[in-house]
Amino acid sequence: MFHGLWQDLRYAVRALRASPGLVLVASLSLGLGVGANVTAYSWMEGLFYHPLPGVEEEERLVRVDWRWQNGEEQALSWPDCVDLRGATRVDPISALQAE
Repeated sequence: MFHGLWQDLRYAVRALRASPGLVLVASLSLGLGVGANVTAYSWMEGLFYHPLPGVEEEERLVRVDWRWQNGEEQALSWPDCVDLRGATRVDPISALQAE
């Protein structure tokens, strides 16, 4: 059994030596494919399965948007929310906390 395996391995090495370009292209393709998949999986795992650093109650996070007159929406940053709080009679941050 091992004798046949040894012969197969020697034949495979001889065949690969005969076409080094094919070996190089196949190795690079496999390396790029595996690397891209590992990178994508790691990114998705970090994004969806691990909590955000410094956030204790992730389910209470909200996004505050500004809607322009033409219907376009734009997310507001924290400094914009603070400015909006000072410019209106209704405190948007307290209103969100009350919900």
